[in-house]
Amino acid sequence: QLLRDLGARIVAVDPHVDLEHFPEPVDLVELTPELIAASDAVVLLTDHSGVDHSVLAEHAPYVLDCRRRLAAADNVEHL
Repeated sequence: QLLRDLGARIVAVDPHVDLEHFPEPVDLVELTPELIAASDAVVLLTDHSGVDHSVLAEHAPYVLDCRRRLAAADNVEHL
């Protein structure tokens, strides 16, 4: 909620969870290179096998990878 109060748009990509299970004000969206490139930051919280994680490393300006799924890169930080 703090990020939203500061003007952030909070979105989530999860093919295994229906929209009604996400808290307000999270929007469920499709993972696309355009969406990722337009983001200020991406937080990787789960590592579902059905998600193309390479899109994150290739297009995000910054990724906080909490699952250590992505290879180290200038735009990837591991928790």
